[in-house]
Amino acid sequence: QETTLNDLAKLLLNLLHSHLQVEYRAARNVNQIPRRFADMRKAEKQLGFQAEITLPEGLMRLIKWRASFKTASSTGNVYSKASR
Repeated sequence: QETTLNDLAKLLLNLLHSHLQVEYRAARNVNQIPRRFADMRKAEKQLGFQAEITLPEGLMRLIKWRASFKTASSTGNVYSKASR
């Protein structure tokens, strides 16, 4: 399933329960490729890779993982997970 950058930004804002809105600006001419689409069939065929979780679940795990670093550093633990 294709996910646009717009979809990804909105999903992240939703998962973070953010009141922020996606901000749009004029397109920059930094890359001539207007669209990218990752095709996972090659990874599945050659490496046996198959996604086991959805994009929203993976992002939620990432958010929780990142929050664990903030928690460790806010406790004054110099040797927190973030420093490993």
